[in-house]
Formats: sequence, C-alpha cells, structure tokens
Amino acid sequence: MSKINREKKNNKWNISENEEVKRYYLLGNKFLEQRNFQEAIIYYKKALEIDPQDILTLSNLGRAYHHSYVLQSSTKDLSLLDNSEDCYLEATKIDPNFWLSYFTLGVIKIERKEFLKALTYHLKFLTVYEKAKVISFKMYNHATNYILESIKKGKISVESFKKLLNISISKEIWTLLGYGLLHNQLYESAELCFLKVIKKHPDYSSGYIDLGNVYMEMIKNIPDYCPDLNKIKKYLKKAVELDTNNEIAWNNLGTYYTFVDDFEKAKFCYISFFIVSFQSFFI
Repeated sequence: MSKINREKKNNKWNISENEEVKRYYLLGNKFLEQRNFQEAIIYYKKALEIDPQDILTLSNLGRAYHHSYVLQSSTKDLSLLDNSEDCYLEATKIDPNFWLSYFTLGVIKIERKEFLKALTYHLKFLTVYEKAKVISFKMYNHATNYILESIKKGKISVESFKKLLNISISKEIWTLLGYGLLHNQLYESAELCFLKVIKKHPDYSSGYIDLGNVYMEMIKNIPDYCPDLNKIKKYLKKAVELDTNNEIAWNNLGTYYTFVDDFEKAKFCYISFFIVSFQSFFI
C-alpha cells in the first residue's frame, strides 16, 4: 500500500504512487468533471478497494456523493449525504489536518439543519486551514459566510458561540470573522471576536478601535441597549492612547462622551478628530 498520498509536500496532498489506484482516481475525476457522479463513484470505490486510506480519492468520493445529493431535483436521498459525510469523517481520521473535510462537513451539517455542529466544523476549518498556510481569501470568506448562516438560521446564542471560541487563530482571522458578524448586526458575537484579539494582543490599537465600532453600532441601533459604560470607555480610551493619530478612535470616543452627556470631553475628541483628519491629507 502506497504511503506517499498521506504525506504533504508544499501543503498539498499527493496522488498515490500505486499505478492502479492512480488510474481509477483519474477516471473518477474525469466522470466527476462530466457530472456523471455514479460512474465517478464506481471508479473511486475501485481505487479505495486497493488503498482504503488514499485521502484524495476518499475526498473526491465524498464530493461525488455530495454533488449527487445536491443536484437531486425532488425527493432527496439522504443516504447520499450519509455516504458523503462518512467519507469526510474518515479523511479526518487519516489526516486531522485535511482542512477540506472540515469545510465540507460544515456544509453537510447546514444541509441537515444541525447548525451548532456546522459552526463547530467551520471554526475547526479556520484553525486547520490557517496552520496549513494556504493563502486563499476566498476560502476564509466562504467559511465566514457559512458561520454567519449557522448562527442566524440556528439562532445560536452568544453563550453557545462563546463556548466554541477556544480555538487558535490569528488576529487577522478573528478580525475578519468579527467584521462579518458586525456587518450582520450580530453585535455581541462580533464583540467576542474582537475581545479575543485584544486579549492576545493587548497593544494592538485596531482591536480596540474595532471594539469601539461594535459598541457605537449597538448604541445607535439597539433601542433598549443598556451598555456597560465603564467598560466601553476603557476600551475607547485605550484605542486613543495606543494610536493618537487615528481619527476613528477619536470619533468613537467623542460619540461615547456625547452619549453620556459629557459635552466638553466630546468637543475635545471631535476637535482632535478633525485635526487628525486634516493632517492625514498632507501625509
């Protein structure tokens, strides 16, 4: 049994060196491209009979099952979805770093309306994908959109979301996710993401500015919002302290002081905002 297909080079998985496995795999791919999924399934299965741990063949078999399920016009055959899920679960056992499995498992769970499980898989995808150092904003964007879909359709609470956030991803990915949540008015979940950023990077001014943006949106858009004013002031002041030349930080702090009727301090912040904005034209 060939082992090369379970090793990675340059962050890519390799086709098996076994010629028969390779031949069946490529035939399966040809039928997959032609959208002849039943024939593709036959050849992928033949390859896996020879090497049941060939991860690329297993993944494409899962893909063929999944496409067959999605393209059914009327009554859905759930066994196709079951088979697809089994393939991707097996792939994660063969290689826990095979990020495509987590991504597709999340999609499958959305189709099953198991939104909390879908959310778990897509968050797992973010951690594994980033560690693989694959540079594709498109995949991050897709995963973020699926995460938003799971939270909204599944009506997942902030507390449930918080329990899933014990993951290791960079401040850039936390920020991307936070922006997506903020744009969709999932303010408390967005707040959790930006809090993750400043907890790990306490001197990262943009993290405090992003938090400020969340609080300003909550103040503007939630009529019965009862904010923790001391907490908000602490974060907004920290943003200004870390970056006195950031006009957004000054504007957010000015908005806060206006909200609490401290107009003298608000005036100072807005003047600072205009000075910084004016200076930026000459830099």
